[in-house]
Amino acid sequence: ELFYRRKIESIQGTSLSYYLERNQFVRESLLNEKFSDQVKFIDPIQKFCDKSYCYVFKDGIPLYWDDDHPSIKGAGLIAELILEKY
Repeated sequence: ELFYRRKIESIQGTSLSYYLERNQFVRESLLNEKFSDQVKFIDPIQKFCDKSYCYVFKDGIPLYWDDDHPSIKGAGLIAELILEKY
């Protein structure tokens, strides 16, 4: 079967440990900062990663448009996290 006709379920990106290491300064700065109660921290790890890896495709959903920007469906998953906070 041709590659472009196969359904893609999951494509691993970086390891979760690498993601956390690479973003440690920003994550710690945001989590340790005192913000108004109206400011909520949204963590895409909940939707984009499992215990070992962060994904480009997860559960058949393309999560990224390019190397830095979520796809429309990926942004929708982030929007779900935002709605859960409110």
